[in-house]
Amino acid sequence: MRYFLGSLLLFSSTSIVTASERPNRVMPSEFSTPYTEIVALGSQLFFDPVLSGNDNIACARCHHPALRSGDAMSLSIG
Repeated sequence: MRYFLGSLLLFSSTSIVTASERPNRVMPSEFSTPYTEIVALGSQLFFDPVLSGNDNIACARCHHPALRSGDAMSLSIG
């Protein structure tokens, strides 16, 4: 079935995907265990302003962990 929306042509699929055609879920046991040292280094760098252009602001300033990596602002400050 075809639908026209302005100059956009949309096709409607009439086939149904069966369970055997879906990709398998990735289970937590399939993920590799991260190295503790690398996780600690990443955490240090995330909170360290040394990665910014002028060494005065850390990634955590805008990507606050308590806000799910957001900054609770409608527009970015950086």
